[in-house]
Amino acid sequence: YAMITLYQIGTTETWPDIMDGCMWKPDGCEKAGDCGTQWALLYFLSFMILGSFVMLNLVITVVLENFQDAELIERKMHHFETFREKWSILDPDSTKYIKAKSFFVFLRLVPKPLGLGA
Repeated sequence: YAMITLYQIGTTETWPDIMDGCMWKPDGCEKAGDCGTQWALLYFLSFMILGSFVMLNLVITVVLENFQDAELIERKMHHFETFREKWSILDPDSTKYIKAKSFFVFLRLVPKPLGLGA
């Protein structure tokens, strides 16, 4: 039950009720040994704050990862544009075909990583 309770607290679902239950001191609890404690307030608040920081860091990580992916896509688009420009030199009529002899010229025109050029 402990992991389920921590999950319920982490999702902020009725965590004040659970905290109140951990702080509750009914009459005669000393004999049974099931008294609550005022330290529960410190535990629950620190758990909620640290849990919020962890979730915030996860969100920030996802956002930054998407920015890096967008930069990578932009770099790939640059390679595609270079490829298209060099292809249009050898195919000025936009037939989408070049002669087999022209292919090696094309590879020398296109810079790395798509071609053999500098």
